[in-house]
Amino acid sequence: MSISPLRIALVGGAGGLLAAWLAAGTTAPRGDVPAPAPAPRAPLAAPEEEPSSRAAADLIADLERLRRRLANAPGMQAGARNPFSLAPPPARPRMADLAADPERVRRTVPPPPRAVGPSFALIGIASTDAEDGAERTGILTAPNGEVLLVGAGDRVPGGYLVDAVEAASVTLVDPTGGRHRLDLP
Repeated sequence: MSISPLRIALVGGAGGLLAAWLAAGTTAPRGDVPAPAPAPRAPLAAPEEEPSSRAAADLIADLERLRRRLANAPGMQAGARNPFSLAPPPARPRMADLAADPERVRRTVPPPPRAVGPSFALIGIASTDAEDGAERTGILTAPNGEVLLVGAGDRVPGGYLVDAVEAASVTLVDPTGGRHRLDLP
């Protein structure tokens, strides 16, 4: 199915006439609608001296008041501060100054970090009978809510080793050898 060139020309011409007709309808003034009449202007009257001279006098008085106020205003201080320059680094104490004042040494040396224990909580102890006595399992909760079942010799997250599970507590050993006891609440 092919379209003849005559049909293309007719459709194109009709589309062009339609576009021209629509454009003419929106831009041409219509003769049946009267144009709005211009607003009547009031006749110019001779300027009165009284109101304008009073306004001028008020304006001049305000200007004089502002000039007096600006004359009494504080001026800029030269060299007060430069926001674009960096402050010099703080003075560091010298060793001779520190040796002369032992109290200053105590103030400048930060305290050692506090030992932080495991962040586990002991929530229970389970016990099963064995031939050589009771075998205990500690029930721990991690900060993320994970429940851990641990026995003596197990490793838990954070590098802790379970040293012992007793009737009411679990003893953990951290990687530095520090011992931490978790008791039942």
